[in-house]
Amino acid sequence: MLTVRIMLFCLLLVLTSGCAAIGTRASKGAGRPYAGVREDAHYLAHPSEADYPALQPLNVIDMPFSFVVDTLCLPYDLVEEK
Repeated sequence: MLTVRIMLFCLLLVLTSGCAAIGTRASKGAGRPYAGVREDAHYLAHPSEADYPALQPLNVIDMPFSFVVDTLCLPYDLVEEK
């Protein structure tokens, strides 16, 4: 049973990786460098503004993955910067 829980937790981590980086680009478009990291940091600093306050610990887990996705998208964001 412990193995199943660990596998489900790992699957959850994989599915949420880079979530803020991808979600921000989908809703607000490209052009904001490090938008995913900024969004994670904003909701960590202002938890009352989050849509799902109970999921705030996932922002801490998501931040390094969003950093990687934001870094990969940085050249495109700089070209499309508004």
